[in-house]
Amino acid sequence: MRRHLFGLLAGLLCAPLLWFGTAWAAAEVSGGVRSGDFTDGLAMPGVGALMAIGVLGGLLAGSRLSPLAALLAGAVPLGFCLWPLLDLGSFETAMPGWLDADSMFHPLGPAFPVVLPLGTLLLISALLPSRWRSTGAAPPPRPVPDDQHPHDRYPAAPAPDDPPSSAPEHGEPAGTTTPFQRDPSGGPPRPR
Repeated sequence: MRRHLFGLLAGLLCAPLLWFGTAWAAAEVSGGVRSGDFTDGLAMPGVGALMAIGVLGGLLAGSRLSPLAALLAGAVPLGFCLWPLLDLGSFETAMPGWLDADSMFHPLGPAFPVVLPLGTLLLISALLPSRWRSTGAAPPPRPVPDDQHPHDRYPAAPAPDDPPSSAPEHGEPAGTTTPFQRDPSGGPPRPR
């Protein structure tokens, strides 16, 4: 239960970080792409931020902490990004003037093409049933019969030092590969 509480907190912390980080980084990188100059402005730090977001997304998708972390971190930005596509009227009613259409943080802004696959990846990774099961403890040791002690299962003396019966005889073994010698005139190899 505690791991799900930590997963819930991690998801609530990572969802806005992913959204705002992706929005800022995508705006900076798209500006560098449009101008063709990545050395001017913050395009290169934007590339680094997108790489860090990819690492964070990978950690959330593959973490054994709790699937709630990936579920919230993926569903919140994905839902925010899909909301104006599905029902623009309710989005404009719920957020009147909070986000301009030209804002980098608008759901259909520069972060949209990055958040859409990232949110989908995180959401799908959280839906796997194996992620919801606990890792579990190691199975208990098998019980030992009452008339036998654990150390009695092994012989007191070492095994006899007899060679295996299938050991090869000394001498030339039968069926070995015949060595070949290359013909000096460039012909095919021939046996020696």
